[in-house]
Amino acid sequence: MTALSGNPINILMSANWQMMAMLNILISICGACMMYHTEYADNGMPNTLECSINR
Repeated sequence: MTALSGNPINILMSANWQMMAMLNILISICGACMMYHTEYADNGMPNTLECSINR
């Protein structure tokens, strides 16, 4: 889409929204998986709580 000429709003409005929605869901799922892995791999959450300043 970056090589298309014309008004960017018109290009987005004529885009395939089903594909964009599917990509949005895929990115959301990947983000949730990365957050889960970051928090729970090797007991990351207890280690984070032990290192917190607000205790």
